[in-house]
Amino acid sequence: RKLTGLLEIKEKIKSIYGKYDIYLKPLFKFIVALCVFLIINGNIGYMERINSLPVTLVISLLGSILPVNVMVFLAAMVILLHLYALALEVAAVALVLFLLTGLLYFRFAPKDGIYTLLTPVCLHFNLGPVMPMAVGLMGKAYSVISIICGTIVWFFLDGVKQNGSAWSVSSEDAAITSKFTAALNLLMGNKEMYLTVVTFLLVTVIVMVIRNLSIDYAWTAAIIVGALSNFIVLF
Repeated sequence: RKLTGLLEIKEKIKSIYGKYDIYLKPLFKFIVALCVFLIINGNIGYMERINSLPVTLVISLLGSILPVNVMVFLAAMVILLHLYALALEVAAVALVLFLLTGLLYFRFAPKDGIYTLLTPVCLHFNLGPVMPMAVGLMGKAYSVISIICGTIVWFFLDGVKQNGSAWSVSSEDAAITSKFTAALNLLMGNKEMYLTVVTFLLVTVIVMVIRNLSIDYAWTAAIIVGALSNFIVLF
């Protein structure tokens, strides 16, 4: 009976979404875009010209009516502008990072931009483990690439925020070297980032495998095992 009730609820939700899809999809994209740009401005809002609510609302509205990949591009541009205002060296490292993750993303998961955007949002609110489970339940095997890209970018930006003093070195020659070194170390020396990436990859695979098993309550089992895997590895 419980399973039947859940299926009925699922069908009702699908019916409502199908009926009001033309309104719900832009609204959802607007909410995601607003969260993304508010988090960016709140954490690394170094360029005052774009760190304002009116600008954020305009960019979010654009993101709601344009394809998701355009939203990803806009987010990358806003981040680069903020980092350029902080330090050219940091912006240069971020640009290389975006190019590498962009090649990975567009090669393997070009249709999963929403996961790339939602992953940093969830990590910001300490809900990161939700993403590999969600992708494992609803996505494809290659969708995990989008989570990895979002995770790497989030840890890099969080490191920039937490190491603000590293970008204010007095001597010019020393400043260039130290800023590049500090920015690179946010990627190369971040063991927590590596652990999180491996965990998210592992949990996604586990959830996806269990979800596709021909057993009763496969989804329930996938959620339980995925949650336990997250807890054991991360905590």
